Amino acid sequence: MKPWWIVLLVCLMAAGCDYSVPLATTPELDADAQLVGVWAQTNEQKNVQQLLVLPLDKRELMIAFPAGSADSMYARVVFLRRADMNLAQLEWIGSGKGRADTRQVFQFAACDVKADALTVRLLNPDVVSNTVTSARQLVRLIKANRSNPALFRDAMNFRRIPAP
Repeated sequence: MKPWWIVLLVCLMAAGCDYSVPLATTPELDADAQLVGVWAQTNEQKNVQQLLVLPLDKRELMIAFPAGSADSMYARVVFLRRADMNLAQLEWIGSGKGRADTRQVFQFAACDVKADALTVRLLNPDVVSNTVTSARQLVRLIKANRSNPALFRDAMNFRRIPAP
């Protein structure tokens, strides 16, 4: 699997899939319909990367990042509440090259949508260890670090691309 939501997402946006333990096995919260659409960010190399967000149902989304690329990765996104925070759980399914080849297929993110701006912050495995073996242990570590400013990685900022 490629090293956010990259890559988060390439696993989304510039990291890698971090955790082998999910926080939830089923969606708990409705997805924010404002997330659906095409988003863009400019990476450090000044390349524009697109994030495609599609609804699977009212509680689940599918994302592709970077959308339209031979290296696109695909994730199922569900929403939940843990440690007094609303989080998105990304489960990386694979890429245009096939299924994910690792057990670490989960990432967790805080997302904020305001008008045509999307901010995504991925949980930082340097603060919340990715060697956890249970959801309970993962929640305990998130709670213990809730006030730590490094709980999440640097924000990824996207702008909505208007529909043609």
